[in-house]
Amino acid sequence: MPAIALDAGLSFERANQTASATTARQHDLKVRLIEWIDALMSKAADHLVAIDQPFFAFSFGGKENE
Repeated sequence: MPAIALDAGLSFERANQTASATTARQHDLKVRLIEWIDALMSKAADHLVAIDQPFFAFSFGGKENE
């Protein structure tokens, strides 16, 4: 490190900050993944209920609807 920076009490060592930032980012991604899985499971449950419900089916067969 340059003597001027040392004399001013400056440090360019960032290993601790980088490790903390990486850990925080990994935690944030895990939280987002859990939220995403929860949302998908909720939608899947809604679709499973809808699958067993009665529905009205029709088709369009052209000009004569055949």
